[in-house]
Order: sequence, then C-alpha cells, then structure tokens
Amino acid sequence: AITEVDFWERQASALLKIVPVKIPVVADDAPSVSELCYVDKLDMLLMVLSSEHTSNAYDDGIIGNSYIGWIENITGKMQAPILTIDQIVSLTSVHRDFNNEKVEGLCVETVNGMELTLHLVSDNDNGESKLFKIGMTLTR
Repeated sequence: AITEVDFWERQASALLKIVPVKIPVVADDAPSVSELCYVDKLDMLLMVLSSEHTSNAYDDGIIGNSYIGWIENITGKMQAPILTIDQIVSLTSVHRDFNNEKVEGLCVETVNGMELTLHLVSDNDNGESKLFKIGMTLTR
C-alpha cells in the first residue's frame, strides 16, 4: 500500500493506494512477502519472501524456502499498476544454514557502494528463532 507522507496524522482521510507485487514462482515454490525494507542510498526495495506448505494463513506447515528479492529504482516504479521483482535469490542455495528456517525479517546495517550488510531473523516453528548477519553484493 502506498500512502501520503502525512498518513499517521490523518489516517481517516489520507489516500491509500494498493499496488500488487508480482512474485515469481521459483522452482515450483510460491513464496510470499514476509518483510520489506527501503534502502534509500540505492533507491531499492528489499524484501524477504518465504514459503510454507499449509492450507491457510494461520496454521504452521512444512517450511519451504526463504528468499531475498529486490526492486531497483523503486521510487520511479511506485506509480506502476503492478510492481515486479527485479531479482530473487534463494537463501537455501546460498548456505545450508538456511535449510528449514523461515526467514521473516530483515534490516540493513550498512551500505557501501553495492555491498550491503544485512541482519535476518528466522523462525523454524519449533520455538527457536535465529539471527543471521550476511553480506550481499549487488551487480548491475
């Protein structure tokens, strides 16, 4: 959803625009967005996506994969009728420590050129949460 800058001061009357995000199917996996983070220095919208095999949005199921996706030049794309993820990376293909971890949160610690330091948080549905600190290098 896109809101006006002063949304919090006038929530009842502020305009709200819903823009769908087109999420690619990755290797027969259909992930959903878990977290969004705007990276001002790169004008990029980072997102964590994850999949879980369950029949509804409330019950836990078998954990699928987690991904990091991004949309570059996001401020110029916000008026589009639909947003499309520019790139998506499977975290389980990056490192085995992400197996059976449903990553649900992300924040950026530093941006140095095209290198980012990210913090991720996961939930494995067994009562454990894990924190990850990773480096990510973008290529254009």
